Amino acid sequence: NLGDDYLYGLRVDDAIVELDKAATILEAAHGPNHRSVASTLTDLGLALLEAGQHERALTTFERAETLWAAVSPKHPARAEALMGRYLALETLGRPRSIADLETATTLGQQLPPFERGRIQFALGRASTGAAADALVKTAIESLSTSSLPLIQRDLARAKAWQHDHGAAP
Repeated sequence: NLGDDYLYGLRVDDAIVELDKAATILEAAHGPNHRSVASTLTDLGLALLEAGQHERALTTFERAETLWAAVSPKHPARAEALMGRYLALETLGRPRSIADLETATTLGQQLPPFERGRIQFALGRASTGAAADALVKTAIESLSTSSLPLIQRDLARAKAWQHDHGAAP
């Protein structure tokens, strides 16, 4: 939880330290194939992505996604691993599949609105035309439900995207 608090507070270096520790502890306690390990690796991947450690983030998301697929393929938190993998590949300029974001959107329906908003924004940026505009508009509504610094930063990015693409209200 401390790692997540740091992540959402944009204290990413602290988040990485805490999430690394948590992953080690959880793996020792539950073994390498446990939902808690997958969850922590997903959050660690998000922190690594924020820190600009894109290769390590991709490796971490790949491991998290493999675990999620094995231990709980329909778990809502798997959506964040799929989104993270897509974003890491995008940042690295590598081929990626929009299907990851579409699956994440479906899986993430039970996530808190601000987390769904991050997925909606990623899918909106990957889409075109009216579908992109609608997704980003929905993302803005979802992201607006939280005052956490990471989410407020993403909200500003979504509004900037909307403005830049002539879709501002």
